[in-house]
Amino acid sequence: MSAPLRVWLITDEKPGHKNQLKGLAQSLGRLTPVDISWIGTDKLDVHWWQLINRKKLSAIQQAVSKLNTNQTAESNVEAAAPDIVIGAGHATHKALVALKKVYHSFSVVLMKPSLPYRFFDAAVIPSHDSPPERPDILSTQGVLNVVRPNTGPRTEDGLMLIGGISKHYDWSTARVLDSIISIVEKDLRHWHLTNSRRTPEDFMSSLQARLNQLKLSDRATLWPHQDTPSSWLPEQLKSANRVWVTPDSVSMVYEALTSSAPTGIIELTPSRQGRIVRGIDNLITDKKLSTVSSWLKSGVICPPAKNFCEADKAANWLLEKYATHHKIT
Repeated sequence: MSAPLRVWLITDEKPGHKNQLKGLAQSLGRLTPVDISWIGTDKLDVHWWQLINRKKLSAIQQAVSKLNTNQTAESNVEAAAPDIVIGAGHATHKALVALKKVYHSFSVVLMKPSLPYRFFDAAVIPSHDSPPERPDILSTQGVLNVVRPNTGPRTEDGLMLIGGISKHYDWSTARVLDSIISIVEKDLRHWHLTNSRRTPEDFMSSLQARLNQLKLSDRATLWPHQDTPSSWLPEQLKSANRVWVTPDSVSMVYEALTSSAPTGIIELTPSRQGRIVRGIDNLITDKKLSTVSSWLKSGVICPPAKNFCEADKAANWLLEKYATHHKIT
């Protein structure tokens, strides 16, 4: 049996970026043996001027060597060089370049980078960021995540995921409340609903008051995000019979689609026609997502997206690219 691939995940500690890295790492582990190490960007003291000065390679090597001597439970780094280094977030670019220089590792960035593409061996970029067509770039539908498709048994319960203030959509508490009430009144299943850090503070209490007033409180359970463990959402997505999400919660939209649950959008007015809005609109046009307004008219929600697991697609593509790169080098 061949030795496991040593994969270093470079993190800026932002939850969304860590979720992407974790999703890809888990998919890689399902395809081949891997040895995963997490490296915080604050653990590597390298400066840009060192990276662009060929005479400063020894300084970069010295900074990298401290990763091996100052081991912590968080970094989990051993002495052996990484085969693959993967980063998500602009703050990880410097570390990726440094590790590639020292170890000649296969470097991967999970975003449209702020550096020229030649600084990396591969890039995995959401299609809404309009990546160029290049053999070293994989375009994905949305960002990667840890959710797994579930084509097995589900409960009859439904799930609603509520976001909040964002730069992409004009938030309207009244409009979202009206949509939720319409869904609960028309679809007689039991609903579980959670909010996010961006949701206005009075939203959940206002919703509970409306449910009580209309005698619908026994049909919906509200779960404030601060009271739910990290495992709550993946478990709900695995079991929910259908999911409604506000479009500003882009990561949750793609997590719901990945779970293989029929998914719909609780509509909000776009504040601008940017990449995020285009991505959601394309999913609606492609009939991967329904909207509340269309569902209220037809009573039909789009069937679950088939074979929608971008982390698995990225892991397969990445291993193929790494194998080709490994042969060449």
